[in-house]
Formats: sequence, structure tokens, C-alpha cells
Amino acid sequence: MKFLSLIYFLFALLLSTVIAKETCCEVCPVGKEKYYSIDLKYNRCGECCMKSRDYWIFHIFEKGLKKAENEHPCSELGYNKYLETETHGALFIKMTLDKYDVSD
Repeated sequence: MKFLSLIYFLFALLLSTVIAKETCCEVCPVGKEKYYSIDLKYNRCGECCMKSRDYWIFHIFEKGLKKAENEHPCSELGYNKYLETETHGALFIKMTLDKYDVSD
């Protein structure tokens, strides 16, 4: 039973979200590239910086994840209003992204 509780706890950590007020991903640091995804349910766009070799693992959780062809893919797609910066996951599977909405 304790093992099952531990599994539930670790799964909850993996799905956790932390919100920040400053952007993370305007410019990606050396060794990381820009990726983005459109959240069709809420009509929002997210941008993140990650190593290309990690794409496969994050694509499992975010099927719409795509490599950006420019520095600001969300803006190019009409999502110009910055909302927040979120960190999803925990431990070794964690991603920080900037979320954007369509401007008014």
C-alpha cells in the first residue's frame, strides 16, 4: 500500500504546475532551441527552450509540440498577449514555458 501511495505522489509531482511572472523563453540559451505548441482547448500558445534530444519525451505529453522556425512563433501565429510563465512537471521531467493569448 505504501508503494502505491508513493507512485500516486510521484505522478502528482509530475503533473504539478508552478507559475512565474517573468518570461523564460524570449531568447533560448546556447544549446537549446525554441519549440512551441498551440493549446486548442483554451486557444493559447506556449513557447519553451529545450535541447533537441529531449523532444521525444516532451512530445509524449504534448502532442502538438513543434520546433519553431523563428524566435517568436506564438507572435507569428497571432498570440501576442503574454499571460504567464509556467513550469510543468517535476524532478527530471520538467518544462518551463511562456504562455500567450490572442491580443484583444
